Amino acid sequence: MIYIVVQVVSMGWEQKLIALLMIAAALTTTVVAIDQLKGITYWDVAEITNPSGHHEIGDYHQVPWRFESSDANANAGTVEATNLWVGTWKAVGPCTIYCKMTSGYDEWYITFINPKYFIAYKNDVYLYRFGHLRGVGGTSAAVTPTPVVPSDNGGSNAISLEQNTDRPGMNYKNYATSQDPQICANDCANDPNCRAFTYVNPGVRGPNSPPECWLKNGVPNAVSGDCCVSGVKI
Repeated sequence: MIYIVVQVVSMGWEQKLIALLMIAAALTTTVVAIDQLKGITYWDVAEITNPSGHHEIGDYHQVPWRFESSDANANAGTVEATNLWVGTWKAVGPCTIYCKMTSGYDEWYITFINPKYFIAYKNDVYLYRFGHLRGVGGTSAAVTPTPVVPSDNGGSNAISLEQNTDRPGMNYKNYATSQDPQICANDCANDPNCRAFTYVNPGVRGPNSPPECWLKNGVPNAVSGDCCVSGVKI
């Protein structure tokens, strides 16, 4: 086992000891913890830095990471920090996943030490983030969907969901999202450039493809299709 000197900033001695053990174990773990990503889970995440040759773990960020699996065996899915970034993940080992932003260019690996802790790293050696399980299941576990804000003209930005409806074309932004189409609708409602949206159901583009949100700067014609959920800003 390889040991790493760790200094934990703004954590008590118990958290410091746990972090040290978790990072040391990350390099030799054989625990199969990928099952923890089945369904929806939320993880508190802290930055790992190396300012003076020793690793430091800072405070947990106020926005947790939200993981959602797109298949029953948790082989792939989406990951996001709500209102900050979104991405996808896929299993690459019994306790390791590969993550890649779809709203940016960052990518990293995560190894789960046990069902409650993970270490994220880049290039196999650069320690990136330290994670701790916050909650499991549903949108109420940690993150509340973005509320719809009133429009500047005093009207409503509310969007009614059009089930089994596609509105192809006029796209200006798209990204992987959660399995709740209401979150995509709220993103459109809160974006002044968005006039309509289409949510693509998981599995439409392939067995493990994540759900997608497509924001539109116009109102394309509606087309019937069980692939999608759409809506138009009022």
